[in-house]
Order: sequence, then C-alpha cells, then structure tokens
Amino acid sequence: MSFAKRVGCYRKASARKKKTMTSKRAPLIDDDGEVRELTEADLRRMSPATEVLAPKLFADLLDMNAKARRGCQMHPPSKPPR
Repeated sequence: MSFAKRVGCYRKASARKKKTMTSKRAPLIDDDGEVRELTEADLRRMSPATEVLAPKLFADLLDMNAKARRGCQMHPPSKPPR
C-alpha cells in the first residue's frame, strides 16, 4: 500500500473520531476535576464490561473481587453505649 493511501485512510478515521468527540454531551469531569453525577442518558451509552474488556482481564477482575470480600468476623460488633 502506498504512503498516500495510508495517509488518506488515517485522515478519514480522524475525521470520524473528531465528529464523535465534538458531541453536545456535558463532560464527565469539570475544570476543577470534580466528576458530575451520571444521567440516565450516560448510563444508556455505556457498554457491559464483558463487551469492552479482554476476556482474561475480565476474569482476573472477577477473581480479584471474589478474593477481596470480607470473611466471617472473629468477634461480633461491639454494642453502642447507652
């Protein structure tokens, strides 16, 4: 493939990506670094982790989450003072 064809394909991809990046959605993070509350529209645009992550990474995250759970406690919680 010639250099001109590769550059042409890159320009088309960049134009498509630029179009999707300039949407009218509010950014998730403001100038101060604060994260805004997610709306129902934001949640509808999200994809399940099984579709986005590599299968090995998803399995590792599930395994890590299972190991991080707290087990049975040795002592019952103390009673609050009266």
